[in-house]
Amino acid sequence: MTTARPDAVERLLKLRNNLQDAWVTFDRSTLESFEAVFTRIYGENKTILEVGSGFGMTCILFGLLGAKEAHGVELVNRAVAKANEMRDSIDPRLPVFFKQGDAAKWLPYPGAKFDVLLLVEAISHIIVADLRAFLAEMSRVVKPGGIIYISDGNNERSAYRRKINREIWDRFENGPPTASGETVHTHSVKKAYVDARREIAERTVAGLSASAYEDIARNTFCFTSQEVEEATRNYAANGVLPSAPYRKGICAIDPVTNMYIEKMFDPFELCSIFREMGFVIDIISTRRKLPMQKLWDAFPRLTMLISNGFVISARKLQ
Repeated sequence: MTTARPDAVERLLKLRNNLQDAWVTFDRSTLESFEAVFTRIYGENKTILEVGSGFGMTCILFGLLGAKEAHGVELVNRAVAKANEMRDSIDPRLPVFFKQGDAAKWLPYPGAKFDVLLLVEAISHIIVADLRAFLAEMSRVVKPGGIIYISDGNNERSAYRRKINREIWDRFENGPPTASGETVHTHSVKKAYVDARREIAERTVAGLSASAYEDIARNTFCFTSQEVEEATRNYAANGVLPSAPYRKGICAIDPVTNMYIEKMFDPFELCSIFREMGFVIDIISTRRKLPMQKLWDAFPRLTMLISNGFVISARKLQ
């Protein structure tokens, strides 16, 4: 495997440190884990797509490691702009390309283009109406013989993961914001989602009462920004409040980024869907390496009861 140039890697880490967004995670340990992913997917000379590429660090790293092409698709426009800027700062000749797109609806690429499609800490944030249709769209752009590789820390089979995720969901929805130096299971809460929805309502229609804005905010749980705007206009026109109050134990949606905050998935359900679509499951394993890993991998159903995260590598049949 090609080794990334140390100087370029150092610049990449430095650029990441200048990013202020709390949802960006990329440090030396992260870098090592993504190098391991690159090895696991045999990424050298492969055409790779990362869905939910964020600020592009993974794609840039894969370009440095020897991918034939590394593409990233990301919902947030400013992240795409920053990713292009970072690539050019590292090396504008890198075969690394970024597009803005909503992967929940469609991927802006032709069919059978990619050897590998990555969903790394992404599937738990994308709002999809139909999981099977979403995975079918992922499959569309993968070549026969190519793989879909999912790595995520939100394993629904783990009782401990379910417990801490519910605490995360509740704090992000209802607040209060985390204090300086405080986190909620490594997460920082800048503003409660209910407060963000109230602010969206206030910007959408001026002149309503404070109690009306509060009622709209508290009855638009799991609404996207567009849905909050529509609900506010409907209330202003017809006096009808939405009817979606907070429900404990339901994954909350960030109404600013329009993403889930750590939605959980059953890895075996994902594997079942892949098999129905004509894939073979090559890997179902823990996200982080454990002592005696081969033993854990021999009993995946037992392992997934205690592992917070999971990895799936599904290969598309010819």
